[in-house]
Amino acid sequence: MSNLQTRLLTAIIGGAIMIAGIMINSVSYFLLWALILLLSQWELHQLLKKSGIPNRLALTMLASLALYAGTYACWLQLVPVSVLLIVPVITLFIFLFELFQQAPKPFEQNAYAILNLVYLAFPLTCLHFISHFDKIYHYEAILGVLLLLWANDTGGYFAGRFLGKHKLYERISPKKTWEGSLGGLVLSQVVAWGLAQYTVLFSWPHWAALSMLVVVFGSLGDLVESQLKRSLDSKDSGSLIPGHGGFLDRFDGLFFCAPPCAAYLHLVVLA
Repeated sequence: MSNLQTRLLTAIIGGAIMIAGIMINSVSYFLLWALILLLSQWELHQLLKKSGIPNRLALTMLASLALYAGTYACWLQLVPVSVLLIVPVITLFIFLFELFQQAPKPFEQNAYAILNLVYLAFPLTCLHFISHFDKIYHYEAILGVLLLLWANDTGGYFAGRFLGKHKLYERISPKKTWEGSLGGLVLSQVVAWGLAQYTVLFSWPHWAALSMLVVVFGSLGDLVESQLKRSLDSKDSGSLIPGHGGFLDRFDGLFFCAPPCAAYLHLVVLA
């Protein structure tokens, strides 16, 4: 198959799995994103390892899961919010662990561990703030944000491929164009209008605003991940997703747009 065919087939299968995981119930949603978090962290670990940069995968994963699972349990009111204090404790142990090692640059390892938490764990934890409110699991909210993101990626890909002429940020991502960004915005706004027609969760202005956040911050997340790969001399973050590279490649936009979408939802929509 051509790369485009492989990309489309993978997107259909992967999209179906994700939609099913989100729609079945809150537990399947939790397990789906926990798996994506761990695989993304493993990819980042492999990227750093190939570049000769040491980092502590096990401790970082433990702290990340504590943040992700602890916040989820707090939303379900299974545990008190004070349980989240375990996260800074584990993070502290990341620093203390290096005292008993002989790494030549211990604080470099600490820095990449904190990067892992801030870049991957915190954004995916913000998905709980999008999908859980009013003490109810709203799969339409997280699914809607994903559809907006996928529309942005799809519109950007095809508009950039067939109409792209003016480079967006050639130094970091030579293939991205202004035409592609505009195509992503247009298709994302069309999907926002459709979500407003077929869901009762939010009105069209709120879906349109979420679309703008997804397009702007999702595109920035794409550029940041491209910068990360360039700094590590890597073309793709991995090869686990045929036609799309790795999990970091596929979810780079979500890592950046999830926090502002969660903030907008709770500070504007639900205020």
